[in-house]
Amino acid sequence: MTGRSRAVKLAVSASVLAVLAVVVLTARANSTNQDGGGAGTSSSVSERQILDKIVSVFENGVTDLQYDYIEDLGDGRGYTAGRAGFCSACGDMCDIVRRYTDRVPSNALARYLPTLSALAREGSDNLTLLDGLPSAWQSAAIDPVFRQVQDSVVDDTYYQPAMGLAARQGLSTAVSRLIMYDTAVQHGVTGADSLTAITEQVTAQLGGSPGTGIDETVARRVPRAAPFRPRAAQHARDPGGVVCLGGSRGRPRQPARPGQYGTPDPASDQSMGLDG
Repeated sequence: MTGRSRAVKLAVSASVLAVLAVVVLTARANSTNQDGGGAGTSSSVSERQILDKIVSVFENGVTDLQYDYIEDLGDGRGYTAGRAGFCSACGDMCDIVRRYTDRVPSNALARYLPTLSALAREGSDNLTLLDGLPSAWQSAAIDPVFRQVQDSVVDDTYYQPAMGLAARQGLSTAVSRLIMYDTAVQHGVTGADSLTAITEQVTAQLGGSPGTGIDETVARRVPRAAPFRPRAAQHARDPGGVVCLGGSRGRPRQPARPGQYGTPDPASDQSMGLDG
């Protein structure tokens, strides 16, 4: 779960949207040209690819997944790294290194595993015993296996739990799935400020969910909330109250207008909620 501030990256979102437009059009063309698998399978694959790229924009400001990224942001979470902002203080970076070491025992990151495990248990941002980790991470990112491990952790830790919760809430639109997925990456799935907690609060505020008959688009009328989107000012904090997710407020505010709840088309600033 990342703690990176995205204010600067979102300031250049207009140029990124132009790139995303090409990505979406290419993905749709590839989906149309796929042989076999059925229309449902093609649509699903295309949507996931698009959602990954949109989340990547919020994480790293570009559509290409940044497996080699690593930086100390000074936000209390230690090193932030990889395609989804895995943090040395949060446990997901430790999970990455553990899984990678299981598959490639003699890797340059393996020696950091005991330290990462201890930091994760303590929630510590201490970097004194992680000297050389950034170089080791960037070197490992060249390995396709390391990239596969990052993908699997994103899928297991964020994407699949978010999609499961979306299904249980009765959410059916691509925009809602984007919001659930992105919120999971930004806030985690469990905990005081997590996707689950946010969903429960919005459900209580609305008196139900789409699964119990609430109009899926009605949450747009909830202050600071698109469909099941976190109210950023209240949730862009860790449980200790330290503001560390200030960029949350730059996530999509109104991802779709009525009739625009299909897979988000980043060619439109309205569909991305960047029109104010």
